[in-house]
Formats: sequence, structure tokens, C-alpha cells
Amino acid sequence: MVGLFLGCPKGTYGPHCRKACQCLNGGHCDTVTGACDCLPGFIGADCGKTCPEHHYGKDCALFCSCGEGRCDSVMGKCYCPPGRIGPNCLQLCPQGRYGPQCQLKCLCKNGGICDPVNGTCICGLGWTGRYCEKECALGKYGSDCQLDCACQNNGTCNRFTGCCQCTEGYYGHSCNYTCSSGFYGLNCRYPCNCKNGATCLPATGLCVCAPGFQGVHCEKGCPAGMFGDKCKHHCECAGSTWCDPVTGKCFCPPGTTGDRCDLECGPGKYGPNCSQRCQCANKSQCDVRNGKCTCLYKWMGPSCKEGGPPKLLSHEEHTQEKGNTFSRLPQQEHLD
Repeated sequence: MVGLFLGCPKGTYGPHCRKACQCLNGGHCDTVTGACDCLPGFIGADCGKTCPEHHYGKDCALFCSCGEGRCDSVMGKCYCPPGRIGPNCLQLCPQGRYGPQCQLKCLCKNGGICDPVNGTCICGLGWTGRYCEKECALGKYGSDCQLDCACQNNGTCNRFTGCCQCTEGYYGHSCNYTCSSGFYGLNCRYPCNCKNGATCLPATGLCVCAPGFQGVHCEKGCPAGMFGDKCKHHCECAGSTWCDPVTGKCFCPPGTTGDRCDLECGPGKYGPNCSQRCQCANKSQCDVRNGKCTCLYKWMGPSCKEGGPPKLLSHEEHTQEKGNTFSRLPQQEHLD
């Protein structure tokens, strides 16, 4: 019988080879039973299924290890994804290469790391940009310049570490502290040299003099006739240029008083600011400068209390004095 002894034509089986084979994907059909004999890489009654993952070969009986790659279901060969190479796709692309079979060259600069799959640059500390070609902008630091600097008072931020470099006059992790009194400069390490209560600018060390002083180190007082901040104000005192170097208050010379020393001492007063009381008696004149008495009418002494004009006798004193004169005449005058 045809199909039983001589074999059926390809694609048929059974008695008289009247049945059509149902084998797919190149599977061979048994001429008697119609059972499919699948090619390597396929399984199933009709060879319609490919091997499951990690299996290949005849009846998918062999195991393949391709890591993240794809295993050829017929031969078991690994087809690696972009960024992987090696017999089992376990190796990453070497530095500087990326893509399918690591055939593409990375373009990252300044130590940027290239993504082995798509070539994207992962920038290191202090760099940013598509190819890590740009330095961090002011106020940014770190990988791909993603972190914000915390520096205050115009301190500069290290774009790699974020550490602050403080300007003169400031210190602290964030440059948030002003130099302590008496110190100035970079990191506040220089001592000020200001005198007479002057303050020192924390950045430059320049002395800011208190009113009444001048000089590089505020070591000089105001010259005569000047007072106040930087000694730039003129004293306004009549008859004198001497005033308080801080406030400008007039120091009046003896014999004068008033805010501007333009008033002479009143009666009975003398000395600085007319603060002393005259001691002159008997209507004598008191010198407003030194209190010296000018005596009148033959008075004398420091206070004009001694001497004076001749004393006039009363009537009784005059009569008595006259009687005394008669009693002293010679006796013989009366005998005549």
C-alpha cells in the first residue's frame, strides 16, 4: 500500500497518504501517524511553540545562560542587549564605549561616566552639561552640580565639595559669623591695632575712630579748635578755641560763661565759667578773671578790709577832745 511501505510524499501521511501533516516551523511529519518531529528550538504537537526562556535545542531540552541577553532557541547563542558583551552577556561595556555590542564611542568629558546602554553622561563633582563640559554655576556644587551652596556674606563655594571660602571679615562653615571684636581679615586671624576705644573694620582692619580722635590707629586727639567725628567740626567758643574734643562743649576761660563763653561774669562772680564768689569788701572791684580785689577809698588788704578813709569824730567826742586840750595848758596862765 502506498504510504504504508513506500512512504508518503512530504506533507502527507496515513493510509494512501491522504492526510495532510499539521507540523509548523519545518517540523517533520511521521508518514504513518502524522506525529510531528520538531526542529531544534520548537516544541508542541504541531511544533508551533518556540522554546521557553533560557532553553534551546532539540525539544528545548538544553539550558542556556545569557544573563540579561536573549538566547537563540536553536543554537543557544546569546544575543546581548546594548551595554553588554561576552559569551553570557555578563560584562558591561568597557569605559569609553556603549551601545549594541559596545560599538559606539562615549563623548563624556572631565571624568564623566558614560552610560553603557545609551551613552548618557553621568557627570562627576563640579561638572554638568550634556557631555560634562560645563563647570558648576555660582551657588551650585557636587555631582552634575545638583546641590545648592550654603555660603553667606559673599563667600565662595567650592564646586566640588561645597565648602565655603569666606571673604575677609567672616568665618564659619557658612561664613555666617563676623570677626570677633579685635580681629579682622581672612579667617579673622589678624589682630586689630586701634586705640582709644576705636573699632576695627572686620574686612580691612581699618580703624573707625571714636569722636575726639584721629590718625591711622586713632592715636591722636583732635587739635585745638576741632572736635567730634574725625575731628572735622570747629569749636564755636567766643574768645577761645578750646572745647571738648568729643562733644564740642566750650571750656570757658576765666571771667566768661555761657554755651559759647560769650557772657562776662556777673557782679560778685569770677573765674572759670564764673563759678567762684568774689571776696572783695567795701565796694571794691573784683577782677572777673582771677578774683583780685581793686580797693577804693584808702582800703587795703587782699579783701580790701583793712585801713580806709580818716574816721570823723562825733559832737561828744569833739567836746571831750577840746576839754582835754584846755586841761593841758600851763597853770601860771591862770595865776595872772
